[in-house]
Amino acid sequence: MKREFLINIAILATANLLIKPLYVFGIDRTVQNLLGPDVYGGAYSALLSYAYLFALLNDFGIQNFTAREISHQPSAFAQYFPHLLSLKGILAILYMAAVLGSAYFLGLSPSLLVNLALLSFNLVLISFLFFFRSNIAALGHYRVDSLLSVADKFWLITIMAFLIWGLPSFELKVHHFILAQTLSIFITIGIALHVLVPQLRGMRFSLSLPWVWRLLRKSLPYAAVLFFGTIYTRVDSVMLKFLLPDGDYHAGVYAAAYRLWEMLNMFAFLFASLLLPMFARLYREGKSPFPLFRLGAGLLWMIGLLTALVCFPFRHIIMQVLYTHFTPYWGEVWGWLLWSFPASALSYVQGALLLAAGKVRKASMLYGIAAFANIALNAVYIPVFKAEGAALATLITQLAVVVMGFYLLRREVLPELDLRYLCRFCAFGIATTFAVWIFEQLIPQSHMLIAVCALSLAGGFSLLWLYSETKSLKWKYWLEMLKKDT
Repeated sequence: MKREFLINIAILATANLLIKPLYVFGIDRTVQNLLGPDVYGGAYSALLSYAYLFALLNDFGIQNFTAREISHQPSAFAQYFPHLLSLKGILAILYMAAVLGSAYFLGLSPSLLVNLALLSFNLVLISFLFFFRSNIAALGHYRVDSLLSVADKFWLITIMAFLIWGLPSFELKVHHFILAQTLSIFITIGIALHVLVPQLRGMRFSLSLPWVWRLLRKSLPYAAVLFFGTIYTRVDSVMLKFLLPDGDYHAGVYAAAYRLWEMLNMFAFLFASLLLPMFARLYREGKSPFPLFRLGAGLLWMIGLLTALVCFPFRHIIMQVLYTHFTPYWGEVWGWLLWSFPASALSYVQGALLLAAGKVRKASMLYGIAAFANIALNAVYIPVFKAEGAALATLITQLAVVVMGFYLLRREVLPELDLRYLCRFCAFGIATTFAVWIFEQLIPQSHMLIAVCALSLAGGFSLLWLYSETKSLKWKYWLEMLKKDT
């Protein structure tokens, strides 16, 4: 299982490192520069976050439910799939009605309502795509799922590159960008369905109300996880738009930094999406998930912390290079979000293990506390610090989620998570952060990149050394793991 995990992580990392940065830096950044922070923030980013707030109705936890249940019982695919697909169709209609109906009563202009309708439809399509991908992964086709994770962005890059650079006289509008996303998702859904066709032959699609009710009851805890998780990661842009008189501008600034943060987090999210069915299968086979958790959490913690340490000294330079409307304010927002990335990455692995272990209600309680705390922090910080306040609220919330997540895992799932293991995490983080701060104070800015990169590399090897006493990171064990499944 760990060998399969490493192979798929390699595929996942390679595909995402090629496609996602190209999309964020080549397409999304260009679109925001062409539209400006006010238009991008008010007519796209804030509306997208608003549509995400209703994700409970759009998915109702079906993706996570499918990943866990089908991984436990692959033979149940033919039994569940037709009813789940019918249920998703009903939920999609309710979702669109809720989003557009509430926005109408809030007094959104007709042009914004059109954009919101298109964005909501795209989220419905994405929900169906994730549903198909969760079935593909649950059936054991991890490598196909890894490639599908970037397919929609590949097609979006192709379409937008033609519109922006292939048609120089073309005047780009927000709805052009949204419709390009629609087309790219449709193409990817077609590919996913082609993969599932052999499993769908002979399957009868029908709508059975008793089945729908039973599935709703089973997926309700997963829906709570999805709802609260969406709230504490998406409510900030919406609150920026509605709490500040110039909220569109600040939502646009936050969106610029958040897009980079989201690109980093997407790797962690895909990482955890791959871990969830693997954890579930380990439980089905009666094996301990701790070695796989230790490997996954250690890799993400190292990657997350070193990414933050390398990028933070250059937060202003990065934003200035990327965005034409840059001010130092943009760099500070990006800086606060950077420090929340390591905690966010770890929380994805924790969440995947909690769901796989069946501790869904515990996970929903954890994310529920995080959602209410994030709303309260945003309400306090945004009027004073604006977009920086939203980023600071994100940092505090993510750190709290990780601490509470380790406590839950230790008590409910992994008694092996002793204090010594957690101290290694903290020791590595504190030591490398302090060392980078010393280098930043002593070395001229022109030499900082070399210094930080060298220190980060040394920090990575330090983490491996700190874990060298554990079996999963001994070099002999690595080589054996690559040769066969253990």
